[in-house]
Amino acid sequence: MTYERIGLDYVGTSVDSIGDIISSHHLKREAFGNAFAGRTIKLKMKDGSIERIKDYWFDCGSYESHGEFISIGAGRIEELQNCYVYSGYNINKATFERMLNDYLSRERIYDYREIEEWCNLQHKWYEVVVNNKKIPYMMNKYGEMVEKWTKKKVFARENRIKSFGGKLKEFTYFKFKYKDEDRLIKIEANYLDVLKATLPYSEEEIIKNCKLPLRNT
Repeated sequence: MTYERIGLDYVGTSVDSIGDIISSHHLKREAFGNAFAGRTIKLKMKDGSIERIKDYWFDCGSYESHGEFISIGAGRIEELQNCYVYSGYNINKATFERMLNDYLSRERIYDYREIEEWCNLQHKWYEVVVNNKKIPYMMNKYGEMVEKWTKKKVFARENRIKSFGGKLKEFTYFKFKYKDEDRLIKIEANYLDVLKATLPYSEEEIIKNCKLPLRNT
């Protein structure tokens, strides 16, 4: 979605490959303030610049001259992986009807939680390496772990708070157990070491993506 000034207002659009408007957004200026509870809104303009607005521009749905639109909830996969909450969009009615008819022609309809599970699986997955050995589990860039074959989510992160000289510090461990045929395998390791051996990112990126306490792992 990119925006432009039309009169006193901001109007946003996104278009398809042939230039037809598929999403429309009208932010109308009013004389009174405190739109969006006073929050500053960042708009990507058509010239590539970023415009910051607040207080006087209110959400008025789609822009009237763009045609007939329907209000839906939508989100990019990356957004839904980070937080499974859909945002409001105004989609061109004809475009929406084509998408809906295509979806309803498929073999089944997926429910809300099934779509959430599908979104979470659309990461790039890496084989987990602990103490120089691969185990039958996969991990994404955020440190989330699943079984290699079923992709069922499992949890191996353990946070502990320890006191040093009257100050509390948080430490993070990789603690996990699983069955390998008839053997029970128990693992406890430095969590950051496991992440560094598993993920193809710098230590700084891993600490940021996995929300680790700095240097205390």
